[in-house]
Amino acid sequence: MTTLTIAQALATNATGIIVADTPVNIAQALTNASLVSRVSLFMLNGNGASGASDAAKLATLGSRFGTGGYTYTVRDSIQYLADPANAAGLAIATQIAVYDTAANMLANASSALVRNASSVLMSTSASLSLANLIVLEGLPKFSVLPGQMITLADTAAQLLAITAGQLRPSIKAFKVVADSVVSEAAALRLLALPQFSVASGIHLTVS
Repeated sequence: MTTLTIAQALATNATGIIVADTPVNIAQALTNASLVSRVSLFMLNGNGASGASDAAKLATLGSRFGTGGYTYTVRDSIQYLADPANAAGLAIATQIAVYDTAANMLANASSALVRNASSVLMSTSASLSLANLIVLEGLPKFSVLPGQMITLADTAAQLLAITAGQLRPSIKAFKVVADSVVSEAAALRLLALPQFSVASGIHLTVS
């Protein structure tokens, strides 16, 4: 039986065909009732990913959708991954990945959805205390979207307490956000931190 891409399937009137394409392309093509009626099986043509709503569309195909042995990742925000309307889509995925803001990940850090995710990707830049950074570091395969950054914002003591293992490349700036008193040696260490600053209205006293 001939295996076609979505584009090739749309260019023919053949029936009983197999379509192999990306999960996004397949989901978008499901609005074409004529195409859907002519396809006996939709499958992936390689490892692929989609959002939760597209996964839910693929789930409506039932046994007429398969991964073809490839990895199918559903990657989305916690809101859409947790939406009951998308539950069937998550059920057909090989793995679930979280793509969301630091605030949303922290608010849901103890949820099974986040704890069991295959990966957790911070989608936008954020200012984090050391305690919150440690929470995020404890999530599955936590990483930061390339081009985004973390500002470590905490007391002077906490900025000085960060370990070498916590100094990930995405931490681009350090900011004191609470009145702090430090020694001269500690002040010099703070000044050596990348993009070090003191929040407006906050006093850093060298004693």
